[in-house]
Amino acid sequence: MTTLSSLTVSYELSPDTTDHLGADALDVWTAALTTELEASFPGCEVDVTTRWSSVDASRYSLTGETVDGYDIAGSKAHVGGVEIYDGTADADVPDATLRAIADGITLADRAAWERACDAA
Repeated sequence: MTTLSSLTVSYELSPDTTDHLGADALDVWTAALTTELEASFPGCEVDVTTRWSSVDASRYSLTGETVDGYDIAGSKAHVGGVEIYDGTADADVPDATLRAIADGITLADRAAWERACDAA
């Protein structure tokens, strides 16, 4: 999938993640998610920043640009799915593109957890 040219993710990792990923959980998670997002969106410039969440739940926000030059934004709370939407009021990103991006991020997030657990 090459729908994105850039993606910046600000991830808040649940503190109890250390039970699974160890003391280096922030670094392990950042590396795993970066790798999986790059695999989901070949050619995309990916920047993942991870910090500890202030609550016992992981969540994230993101911004990016499609290969067509549209700005997108999105988020995922602890419950619910990934939400992706136009990043500007006048953008007109096709719904199919927004769904494809959300699906790619969802798959990358799941695969990153497996990769992180294997690395720990």
